[in-house]
Parts: sequence; structure tokens; C-alpha cells
Amino acid sequence: MRAAALAMAAALAASGAAACPRDAEARAAFRETFSTLLSDWRAARGLAPLRVDPGAQAAAQAWAERLAAQGRLAHRGPDGAGVGERLSAAGVGWRTAAENLAAGPIADAAALLALWEESPGHRANLASAEVSRAGLGLACGGDGLTAALALAGP
Repeated sequence: MRAAALAMAAALAASGAAACPRDAEARAAFRETFSTLLSDWRAARGLAPLRVDPGAQAAAQAWAERLAAQGRLAHRGPDGAGVGERLSAAGVGWRTAAENLAAGPIADAAALLALWEESPGHRANLASAEVSRAGLGLACGGDGLTAALALAGP
């Protein structure tokens, strides 16, 4: 799956240089653009926009940084904890939890959304009516951008 994600990201970024948002201001701008694009994408499908949840944001950011530092993508840590456990540890209540991950030379927020839209499992998470809150973590690693989207509902 990682190879496919990297290949898709490379294809999306081939038309221009990928820029990894390295500072807090650049990450905030990337997140804001992604949130707007995802809200529009969900609205086109008759779904409510997702509210940014500070706890989900913190959990996703910590996970993206860990994955980038390790140079890998994984939904579970060495202890077996998944997104639900990470959300709970960040103080986020949830009945439904999901996670999208990506890594590679992802050019911008539109390319990240397109990458996830092309994957049936990731697209299903984005289009779930069961989630209402989200947090997007972004980190720069050897592959370029590592992104983690933590979704929680209701």
C-alpha cells in the first residue's frame, strides 16, 4: 500500500516541485486549504463539513511526526494502538474513528485530497456520514510530506 501511495503522490507532484510545509504558519495554511477543499468535496456529496477538533488535531500531528521520523506509514503503533486509542489519549470522545495516511512528494492540499479520493478506503473515510470532526497532522520526512487525518464521530 505504501508503494502505491508513494507512486500516486509522485505522479501528482510530477508537474511541479513538492513543497513540504516545514513551519507552523505553512502547516496552518495547508490545513486551512485542505479543510476548505474537503468541506466543498463533502458538500458536493450532500455531507456536512467536518469541524476541526483540537484533540484530533494534536493526535494527528503527533502521529504524522512519529511516522515521518520513522520513515514509514502504519495505522497501528508497536503497542497495537490505533487511531481510536490515539484520539482517546488526546481527550477526544468518539463512537466512530477512522484515519487516512499518506507520504511522499505531495505538492499541496489539493494533491493530498486527490490522492485520498483515488483510494476506495480513504475515500470512504472522507465520505462517511458517521464522522463529524477531524484533525490533520503534517510532517516533513525523507519521502516529503507525511500526512495523518484523524476522523471522529459524532
